[in-house]
Amino acid sequence: MTMKSVIVMVVMATCATALPHAHHTCDSYDCAAFEVLQSGEGFQLRRYGPSKWVSARGVVTRGNWLAVKRSLFLKLYDYIHGANDQSIGISMAAPVVTKIEPETPVSPYGSLTMFFMVPFDKQENTPNPLGLDLTIVEWPAKDVYVRHFDGVARREQTLNQLSQLRSAIGDPTLYDNSYFYKAEFDPPSRRTNRHNEVWLAKI
Repeated sequence: MTMKSVIVMVVMATCATALPHAHHTCDSYDCAAFEVLQSGEGFQLRRYGPSKWVSARGVVTRGNWLAVKRSLFLKLYDYIHGANDQSIGISMAAPVVTKIEPETPVSPYGSLTMFFMVPFDKQENTPNPLGLDLTIVEWPAKDVYVRHFDGVARREQTLNQLSQLRSAIGDPTLYDNSYFYKAEFDPPSRRTNRHNEVWLAKI
């Protein structure tokens, strides 16, 4: 394992912030702001305001889900640590969001797109990535159905929670079923009182 890999593993374990279930705060980190539109049995409907995010996308092959996720994190890690056209460090924000798209003929095992939110003080004058693998994305205001869960957000548990979110919503015509999001707020080293979420975009 290279020194860079060791550093990144440490950063992954420390830079994400906790989101207490009751108050939805992100400690000293900027946190994506939202308004709760509806609270149902087993889900919330939220409205997130417009915001900028930096993203990296990877195609999954058989058995390499975690490797792709780590690779995407490395690219985003480099961006916030100076690999941008302003050569500046950028504060971490929360949550780390991963868009998960299902299998297609082009990517038979699906694809992942990981997003770091651009902190509030860089939303206007946002540094551009140096590499072609990263993209600055302007998210419009969006409504999402949300279900939160604790524990470590492994693939199997995430898919199980996604299934429960779909069941809680009930009507499949209310959301886009072609993809979903996973949002993570806690370092991997934290084993209790974790907060993870799955999101489905409202149609």
